[in-house]
Amino acid sequence: MGVSLSANWMWPCRNPGEDARLYEAVQAASDFAIELGINIPTGKDSLSMKQKYPDGGDVMAPGTVIISAAAHCTDIQKVVEPVLKKRTAVRSIISISLVITISWVVQPLRRY
Repeated sequence: MGVSLSANWMWPCRNPGEDARLYEAVQAASDFAIELGINIPTGKDSLSMKQKYPDGGDVMAPGTVIISAAAHCTDIQKVVEPVLKKRTAVRSIISISLVITISWVVQPLRRY
């Protein structure tokens, strides 16, 4: 049974030092996947994570990658599901994903 990863990159590229940080993060994710013997065949990116304001201020989001893992399941009767117990009279719907997500925040939010 093979596992594949998907990488969702969010990075404030074209800002001082950010392209180099992105390169280092991509290299680290690649090394991680190679060491585990799994691939990252897909993903998406948002590489303009900087907001400019009329007063001249800028806010850059931290460089982040979210890596999700997925694998083939041959028997859905053998999956692990969370057991939720009702604690109050309030009804709510909770969506829980069984996909493992790892989030690396590389730098703090900063305003210039």
